[in-house]
Amino acid sequence: TEHILKHTLIKDLMQTPVVTVLETENLSVAQQIFVKNRINHLIIIDDTDRLSGIISQKYLYKTHSPRKIMSQLDYDSDKIVDGDCYFSKEALDSYILRQVMKRNPFSLKEDDTVLRAINSMARMNLGCIPIVDDNYYIKGSLTDQEIVKFFAKVLSDSK
Repeated sequence: TEHILKHTLIKDLMQTPVVTVLETENLSVAQQIFVKNRINHLIIIDDTDRLSGIISQKYLYKTHSPRKIMSQLDYDSDKIVDGDCYFSKEALDSYILRQVMKRNPFSLKEDDTVLRAINSMARMNLGCIPIVDDNYYIKGSLTDQEIVKFFAKVLSDSK
């Protein structure tokens, strides 16, 4: 298994294309993207399309908590529904991503190894690593979910 981890490159596992959002967008745009795309991390770019930051859905929840749906929820264009919770679009719009994102997130390159990615994720408690080129343009992303799927495949292939 260690041999596989040392010789498998990130580009063989990474997710592409990547859903990104501009750092000047409101937090409600990020939440709508989380819900629509069923993702947990969102890579944020600047106006030159380069990596600027990252935000997780969990961190968004810490910035502004969702409200629990207790009974039938009437349709309202101000509400963003996420499962059994909802957000007030107006409240989320009081934040701009640049204000709340994690700036200059740790990133790796396509030709880095999966072993390096796993060690970095474990050491820094990361759920997602943006994959960039030398100029910080987004090439892909690697999440803990891709790592889990990779291990499941490796383990089932070794039987």
